Order: sequence, then structure tokens, then C-alpha cells
Amino acid sequence: MITNKPVIGETSGNVEVESRFMPDGDSGAKVELVGNMPIGESTAARLVLIEIKRVVI
Repeated sequence: MITNKPVIGETSGNVEVESRFMPDGDSGAKVELVGNMPIGESTAARLVLIEIKRVVI
């Protein structure tokens, strides 16, 4: 996985949620959180958290 570079001087965030239902009855979900935070005037940090779950019935 390659994330975007941090953006200096910008605070932003994004949340993405997906659910999946397979033809065989299994289901799953994905949650993705992204945050961009400035640290001082010339540095920024980008944090990405992803959780994927598959439920087998």
C-alpha cells in the first residue's frame, strides 16, 4: 500500500466504510481512516488506519 504524501499546512481527514455480501453467504467490511496533520511550519504527518473483517457463515 502506498499512501499520499502529507500536505504541509493543511489539516484534513477522511473516513471510508464499505460492506460486502458474497453470493455464497459470506460478508465482510472495511473501514479506512485517513488524517493529515501539520507539525510546525515545514512538516506534516499523514496517518492511515485500515481494518478489514470477513465473516464466514
